[in-house]
Amino acid sequence: MDKKNFEAQKKFIQDFSARVNDEVEFVEMCELRASDDSLSKMRLALNGGKSIWGMLVFCKKSIYFYAPRRSLALMSMIHFGGNDAEIEEQIFCFNNLQDLKFIANPKKWFQIFSQEKIKFSFSQEGRRVCGEFFFSKNAIEILIKIRAALNLR
Repeated sequence: MDKKNFEAQKKFIQDFSARVNDEVEFVEMCELRASDDSLSKMRLALNGGKSIWGMLVFCKKSIYFYAPRRSLALMSMIHFGGNDAEIEEQIFCFNNLQDLKFIANPKKWFQIFSQEKIKFSFSQEGRRVCGEFFFSKNAIEILIKIRAALNLR
């Protein structure tokens, strides 16, 4: 990693830690896919396209899904139907959710070029909220980290 990228990453970690009052330990790049209803319950929004690119931010006390403003603006330019309005960054915290579950769907031997997936669900206002994270890394390893961070079985 060059010095400029290292400094940008260091600044992001400092800024994010200050914003959520929690120390960032590491991040995993991912793509989030969910129904409009589930995204609405999470207070997240698409801006064109069918997914939100971002990262899972693992902190000492919680895990967050974070979509930076630049990523959202890029997706609105790529996909037709994107909103021209200024797009704000989006953050969702996975702490203190009722009946929270994460399930990994590892790739099969014949899925050479596909991404690995972790499904999540939780209850909110009497309804299930569901979605999927897609990773280029091993889903089982990430699932173990998620469960450890959130004290899930």
